[in-house]
Amino acid sequence: MNIEQLFDELFLKLQAIFPAWKTSYTNQQSIDLVKREWVAGFVENGVNTTEQIKLGLSVARQHNSPFMPSCGQFISWCRPTPKQLGLLDTRRAYNSMFNNMNEPDDITKAARKEVGSYNLSNWSESKSYPIFEKVYNRLVSELVNNPESLQLARDKKLLLTH
Repeated sequence: MNIEQLFDELFLKLQAIFPAWKTSYTNQQSIDLVKREWVAGFVENGVNTTEQIKLGLSVARQHNSPFMPSCGQFISWCRPTPKQLGLLDTRRAYNSMFNNMNEPDDITKAARKEVGSYNLSNWSESKSYPIFEKVYNRLVSELVNNPESLQLARDKKLLLTH
């Protein structure tokens, strides 16, 4: 399937999911322009696997609006959350380090190591949490953007299985 066919199929599915799509796209010329912009948006934001697009469609089917999402909104739906990857959400991962429990996964361990145990223990939460959150989310993003390492993590049971 080439890119044009992929986006034709994607837009047919989005039109089925969002019945008010015609209010945004009134003719074929506007649909073609939007598709070109979405291709550019996907390229610029690293949405390049059918798995990511399937995730975006899954979120779209749960969205409580009849109107078509913007390109940026759909792109955000194509990025799995830590929970969808079998990881703790950022807040729970942060809290897990202070509740006398071992870090439940390698991503949390790596975030703790990068931020520094000393810093996490001695800084206020208002200072340490935003730094931990940034590092944790970056590590999750790196995992998502490398499908081979994601599959390896799953195979080695480095991720939680909820």
